Amino acid sequence: MTILRVPARLAVPVLLGGALVVGACAKKAPEPVPVTLSPQEQACVDRATAVTAADPAAISIVPSTSTKTGDMIYAVTAGGVTYNCVVAPDNAVTSFSAATAP
Repeated sequence: MTILRVPARLAVPVLLGGALVVGACAKKAPEPVPVTLSPQEQACVDRATAVTAADPAAISIVPSTSTKTGDMIYAVTAGGVTYNCVVAPDNAVTSFSAATAP
């Protein structure tokens, strides 16, 4: 059995150097996937940005329902306030108003 002896003054630099090499070669975390909005959702976010001056990245949007005519209704939260946004099939915002509490 062979025992390798390393002088104490070299042991710490060797261990630290090995840790740096392992850390530098580690895989990086994957980048987050950007959120892709539908054209109708983007129209609501654009309107919310214009009305509230909120950062588009801080605006949340959730589909609520659709109408018989094909309009989509979204719940949009910007600046701590929830709004109802109605978007026509041609992506035009037809209504944007603060949601009322039930």
